[in-house]
Amino acid sequence: MSNAVYNFEELVILIPAYNPSKTLKHFVHKLKNHFSRIIIINDGSTQGLDVIDEISRLAGVEILTHPQNRGKGAALKSGFNRIGKIDTISLAEEFANNIQE
Repeated sequence: MSNAVYNFEELVILIPAYNPSKTLKHFVHKLKNHFSRIIIINDGSTQGLDVIDEISRLAGVEILTHPQNRGKGAALKSGFNRIGKIDTISLAEEFANNIQE
């Protein structure tokens, strides 16, 4: 087991999103207080595009888009392919209400 100490600002957060709600925007704002790079994978959403558009304007947030829904696993794979071998944390929007400031 590693005793590595992480600088959390260097971790990349991956969030797969399909038809996200406004909760995602609030979730990302909370995460921005602790992490400098967040990647949202829009997995073929047909609803909630205004939320994704608002989030895309935040510094340190990148949006990857699948033209059609391919599932959470494919969304995460796209995120991992984008960042390469960097330490990551994957979070789902449904956990947004559990994030404390």
